[in-house]
Amino acid sequence: MGTASANDATLNGTAANAFVYQAGWNPQAGQNGDTSGFGTAFDSFGTDAWSLLGKKDGNAPFSSTGPLSFTLTGTSNSGTWTVTNTGSTTGVADLVFALHAGDQGGAWLFDNRMIAAGQTLSAIVRRRS
Repeated sequence: MGTASANDATLNGTAANAFVYQAGWNPQAGQNGDTSGFGTAFDSFGTDAWSLLGKKDGNAPFSSTGPLSFTLTGTSNSGTWTVTNTGSTTGVADLVFALHAGDQGGAWLFDNRMIAAGQTLSAIVRRRS
């Protein structure tokens, strides 16, 4: 993760707007996650506090949060995730995808992404060799 960049993650083919890496950070810590690793770096992209929409530890599935539903799959070289707007109206969201490995975390920001009612956006995060 230490050599990753915003270009290593795409959402519907468009690279992330920003990336941050921090040693000693676990974005999945606690019931509501830990935004301290990216909160300050990404604060300029939003107006409210960051909140956890879903998380996956091991084989546990993501849960739906309001009108958004998430999936996550992974291999040794890349991971994919989707977000689906299960609601009846179009929404715009600032989405952060964060990973934890060992004693480090990385997070990718997708700023102001529109999700139409019923639309699924697909993302890919690639591992650097």
